[in-house]
Amino acid sequence: MKKKVLIGVLAILGVGLTCCGYLVYRQKQSYQQYIPKNASTLFRVNVDALLRSIAWNAVLNPGYYFDSDKKKHKKSFDLGDSGLHIPANIFFFTIEPDDATFFSVFSIDDFDELQCYTKNILGISKLQTVDSLVFQGTAFNGKLCLMFTKDRLALCVSASKVEKFNLLRSLIRQEGSMTTVEQSPFYEAIKTQHELVYTNGASIIDADFGRGSLSLSGDIKTALVKGVKRLYPKQFESNSLIKFWLAADITPLLARQRKFFEKHHIPVDTLLRYYGTYMDLEWKKNLTLQQDTIITYDYNDNFERVEQRVVRKERVPEIYLSFQASPHLANYLPKQLFYKFQHESRADRLFFGTGRKYQQSNRDHLSNDFFYLYIDSKGLRNQGDYPLLPPSFKRLEKMEFSAQKLADEHIHLDGKLHFENSSVNGLVQLLRGN
Repeated sequence: MKKKVLIGVLAILGVGLTCCGYLVYRQKQSYQQYIPKNASTLFRVNVDALLRSIAWNAVLNPGYYFDSDKKKHKKSFDLGDSGLHIPANIFFFTIEPDDATFFSVFSIDDFDELQCYTKNILGISKLQTVDSLVFQGTAFNGKLCLMFTKDRLALCVSASKVEKFNLLRSLIRQEGSMTTVEQSPFYEAIKTQHELVYTNGASIIDADFGRGSLSLSGDIKTALVKGVKRLYPKQFESNSLIKFWLAADITPLLARQRKFFEKHHIPVDTLLRYYGTYMDLEWKKNLTLQQDTIITYDYNDNFERVEQRVVRKERVPEIYLSFQASPHLANYLPKQLFYKFQHESRADRLFFGTGRKYQQSNRDHLSNDFFYLYIDSKGLRNQGDYPLLPPSFKRLEKMEFSAQKLADEHIHLDGKLHFENSSVNGLVQLLRGN
């Protein structure tokens, strides 16, 4: 009997060691993937770590995972059904001088399955044939661009429409100056146990999904935002839905991103001239009453034009925004932005609000956070239907971020997103949307 137990234990140990060895081998092999030597940033997705986390979570929450057949979606972006070979780590990189477009390269396991995936899941109904062995297409209004052969696929993704087919072709063929991830200058920064890691060499941000959450942390080197060391921030109401402050010189950022701000009709030159180094925002839980007088004209029985006044009352979110700035800035800011905003100025502060409670009190203790943001996503959804809120808000309970100045040009960032189901892995909720 003892001999049988010993054999069983040894068999289990053998299987365990074999699995561990295989996972170590997958990790090592994944770092042999090639990237361009002129890559400016690298983003790593630790696929094996994510799958382990989800597997353990499925054991603890079988009802959520195995009842999924009742809530099937028409589309699933699961890469396991894409026909691509999925390594232990997937790498996305940017190529100088474009730091807004991310590229990645995959090997193909099943060409026919990949073609079905591009048509049924990505919505590329007709691929363009470049020659008899190369295919290309775009999806998501041109924000995803891909090219592939029988055995290799390259893609790029951006927040705006992008076409980089020449670059994709060179990546598929591994043309130009290439290096493995292991031999790249990013290797030491990304070989961590974190599930997600982003680095540009000088800065590093890592993130991990947990039960009902996504946690992130980063050490960032930048000269674009010059935060203060300590401050007495605004005293917010405890139940406010949005709480935000920023105590920093952001003029280098405004100047650097001039085209972006001008595209969104933000007067950069005016801000550079009049804006100070502090702002805060509070979106309160309760609604406030706004009153407008609408003037129309009609004709009486004598065909005389008569003015008619109608008082319209509407409950709107109670929002307050304050700046450290020259009073001249008030002349450039819109007074009607979805809701009617009142404003006033005191010394070097401008106050805007949908209500008139401009009282400004500060905490009685210092904070090391020059940046702070708290959003009660569930509270915003319960308060009203706001069309500008992104779809991801439907899956989130709340989020909180903060940043501290460590030294000149060095910032430490912390953040956490809480999803509605506190037991289920955050990535699963994010992908499923329920």
